[in-house]
Amino acid sequence: MKKSKVIFVDDDEDVLATFQQNFRKYFEVIAFNNPFSSLEFLAKTNDIAVILTDFRMPKMNGIEFLKQAQKVSPHSIRMILSGHADFNTVVEAINENNIFKFLLKPIATEHLLSQLTEACQFYKLIEFEKLQLKINSLFTGTVSREYKNPLTAILTNTYLMENFWNNKSEKDFFHTIDNIRKYINSMSSELDKIILLSKMDNEKFDLEEKVFINSYINETIDEYKLLGSKEIVLKSDLLDNTYLKSNSFLIACLFRNLMENSLKFSISNEIIIEISRQSNRVLVNIINETDLPDDYDISSLFIPFFTHHGDRISGSGLGLTISTKSAELLSVTFEISISSNIFKAEILLGEYYE
Repeated sequence: MKKSKVIFVDDDEDVLATFQQNFRKYFEVIAFNNPFSSLEFLAKTNDIAVILTDFRMPKMNGIEFLKQAQKVSPHSIRMILSGHADFNTVVEAINENNIFKFLLKPIATEHLLSQLTEACQFYKLIEFEKLQLKINSLFTGTVSREYKNPLTAILTNTYLMENFWNNKSEKDFFHTIDNIRKYINSMSSELDKIILLSKMDNEKFDLEEKVFINSYINETIDEYKLLGSKEIVLKSDLLDNTYLKSNSFLIACLFRNLMENSLKFSISNEIIIEISRQSNRVLVNIINETDLPDDYDISSLFIPFFTHHGDRISGSGLGLTISTKSAELLSVTFEISISSNIFKAEILLGEYYE
């Protein structure tokens, strides 16, 4: 999963370096030694979770900077660091400018980490609420497109099938049946995804279930081999008795949607699945060839109901949304990357046992 982006502004280069060293493990830290450069960056970026600034800076203090930052990045969570001497000034400004928190210097690294983490979580909550509003609107359009259009096609093909039957055109008759089956399967698949998302939001899952990862992935691969024409190659250095304490349903939701994505959009006839150990955890890579460029905006693939990704690629976008939700519930990570026409989904699962 991607790290939350945190901007830190301070005119002291040593303070900036220390901040980056302490927090780059937890966040994507973007540091600036003056507020003006930061404002230019913010004007071009729309996914900054937290803006943290020192109060005392030449030419523009932290309060004025955060006022300007709110104009160009209104949804970012704004925080300010200040010393005791500026306490009354800063508190008054916070009440007037809707600043999330005032942090008093000096501040312990552990305390600052907890405050930044809380701010990032608050940002995600706000973004989720915005997404929910967008989904409510987009869902109506999706139902119209993903269901109404196939239903219309089924009705049309039914009339055609009747015509072909009457004219004893056997080849066209069975071709039409295949078309109807394709549209029904497509609608059923989208409905299943919507039901899955609802289930994830409303159920509790046992995360102590034994999942024998080699056996599980082999069985899944065999299922997909029966359904498609592409070759799936498994490479694993795990012993067959290696297992995770996890949840097979959530792993299925995570793994199968990434798998289906690779099978659907690969331009080659081969999908490679690599299973290996990374420290004490299990790493799964799903690799296929793609015609997407290296600079393709991968984040668009995770937008629910975003249905167009170029001239060839389309879909409801729910598959990767399900994978993301599954990863969150499992407390595991996965990342997607494109490099030199190779699409890779990297899943870092939990601790393994033998």
